[in-house]
Amino acid sequence: MAGLVEKGFGIAVMPNIPFLKYFDVDVIKLKSHVYTRNIYMAKLKNRYLSPAVDEFSKFIIKSCNIK
Repeated sequence: MAGLVEKGFGIAVMPNIPFLKYFDVDVIKLKSHVYTRNIYMAKLKNRYLSPAVDEFSKFIIKSCNIK
């Protein structure tokens, strides 16, 4: 993204990562707000799932405390 900004293709909102110092861009600190990020899992409804997919799905549900 920084490369595109450097070439004049717009602006970007991104974390302040060390490699930004190698680009000719202005880095402007933005005020940080507390926020929630939702991540979803999708799987086929009423269809056969391979044992690996079924176990992975159960693992994610258990690990994320999904009810």
